[in-house]
Amino acid sequence: MGLLKRFQADPQVRRYTDVLRSEIAQRSVYDIVEFFDSPDTIRRMIESEKHHNRPAIAGVVKDLELLFQKQVSEANQLGESKAEGPSAMRRNQIIGVIVRLVMESKGWKPTGKKGSLAGLSYTFRRGEHYAPAAEHD
Repeated sequence: MGLLKRFQADPQVRRYTDVLRSEIAQRSVYDIVEFFDSPDTIRRMIESEKHHNRPAIAGVVKDLELLFQKQVSEANQLGESKAEGPSAMRRNQIIGVIVRLVMESKGWKPTGKKGSLAGLSYTFRRGEHYAPAAEHD
């Protein structure tokens, strides 16, 4: 099952149905899912945890923020209001679900511990740490 289908089927996503009502918000979420479905993105997230002891999202946060800028630019060109897309808080919550789904699909589990993204990100303060499922059990 692809990442988008796993995302749509995840029970936690029911909390965010308000975000997915508009076409603009759906497009934004689809862009984010596509970003996280890339093998390179997944590799960098795992390396962030495995080799740098940083939250998984730390490995891709700069490119993710570039995607946000691109989305805003495209919305402006189309004359769409920023208010029509997901709020930053909702978008970040959705990204947390997507990161969890990606990491779990690769055999990693959330540790329940957060790590700082200070100095790496303007958008995120902290990110969930993951550990290989065998270590976590």
